[in-house]
Amino acid sequence: MLTELKVLGWHRDCNGEMPYDYCREKLFDKSYVFGKIGIYLQENLEYGGSIDLIPFSHKDIKAKNIIINKLTNIPLKLLLRLHSNFPEIYKNISENIYMNILKAKKLSPKKGSVVLFDSRIYHRGSPIADSVRNEVMFNSSVHHAEVPAAKNKYSIYCHFGSTLAYDSYMYDRLKREGNSLELQRCVNEQKKIENFYPKFATSIQNIMSPVLIKYKDYISKVS
Repeated sequence: MLTELKVLGWHRDCNGEMPYDYCREKLFDKSYVFGKIGIYLQENLEYGGSIDLIPFSHKDIKAKNIIINKLTNIPLKLLLRLHSNFPEIYKNISENIYMNILKAKKLSPKKGSVVLFDSRIYHRGSPIADSVRNEVMFNSSVHHAEVPAAKNKYSIYCHFGSTLAYDSYMYDRLKREGNSLELQRCVNEQKKIENFYPKFATSIQNIMSPVLIKYKDYISKVS
């Protein structure tokens, strides 16, 4: 089993797929293409605004290599232990040091630019900078921070991917409690796109159709 963790915001979007053999076979497949398109409506400054990522952190899954996966996760695990066991020490160390340890990068796209990232790559919303950390009220129990209203972050997300990957994604999502409407939402959104971009809607339908047939019972249950 590949090790997965979520620490200090760092995560892979495919985490939910990892426990299932059915999904892992697809995650390892070279034809697996799935990720997000993010459009960030502000610059990534001291209060955040875009994302950080760890370059090439999806390659251990693509390589189907458990040893590489475990080695790759060591720095994240060490930071998790430091944060969990010695929070006072952790918060007094610059975030830049942690970024260097992880070989991570803070993205700085222009407002409204498109950012695409693989669902298997480690990423997080860029955190609040050291310089303004003391000006913010944190609620660690829900991983939330109260920032000035003028510093609120706004972003738009949508998915892209292949049929094989979409099948893996839905296999996971439909097993989650309260997510039986997920497939129906996808159908509804595709139909809305038909009103504006018929050709694009058709290409989406071609990707989705084999998956919709496979999980048709979930649509009939919520229709």
